[in-house]
Amino acid sequence: MRAIRAEMPQAEAEARLRPLADNLVRQKRTKIEPGVVAKVLALREAQTPPSRIGRLLNVHHSAVRRILESADELSVNGSGSRLGGPVPGVPPIAS
Repeated sequence: MRAIRAEMPQAEAEARLRPLADNLVRQKRTKIEPGVVAKVLALREAQTPPSRIGRLLNVHHSAVRRILESADELSVNGSGSRLGGPVPGVPPIAS
């Protein structure tokens, strides 16, 4: 039962972040499938470290970092993010 409950917020986060994921792929900032990009963003929102995200999703850590940095860039400057600002609950990546 716990696994089902844990997946519900994750699925909701993925659905909410899907427009941003689609935008990242459309702008050719990543070649990763939009569904996987949404999972990367949702896991970061859950405060999962980038290295763990990569291991969980079998995505190279550099691809995870590029996705997260691109999402931060879009969210901050508003160049296409449908969210209109920083992604709620998603901390920016420390430089």
